[in-house]
Amino acid sequence: MDSNQLATAVSTGDEAAFRAISGIGPKTAKLILISLGGKVSAEADPVKSRVLQALVQLGTEESSARKAIDSVEASTSESELLRMALAALGSGKLG
Repeated sequence: MDSNQLATAVSTGDEAAFRAISGIGPKTAKLILISLGGKVSAEADPVKSRVLQALVQLGTEESSARKAIDSVEASTSESELLRMALAALGSGKLG
């Protein structure tokens, strides 16, 4: 299972993808989904991952940076996503 498959399985709650791995049963698959839920989404998209790293390096808390990235619509360019995330952080409207 590569990183994109892992991210897709976690985001869709696909227990079967984890149960297909030798030694992982239904309980362990559920535990994996619960443990990784919310942690894998940004990393699945390399652009979002780089923007998250940039925001954290600029001093933004990781949880706030994730909320800012998730609050803006998907963008085609890394610079546009970064600009929109910074604007969302600056507006103070993140919950």
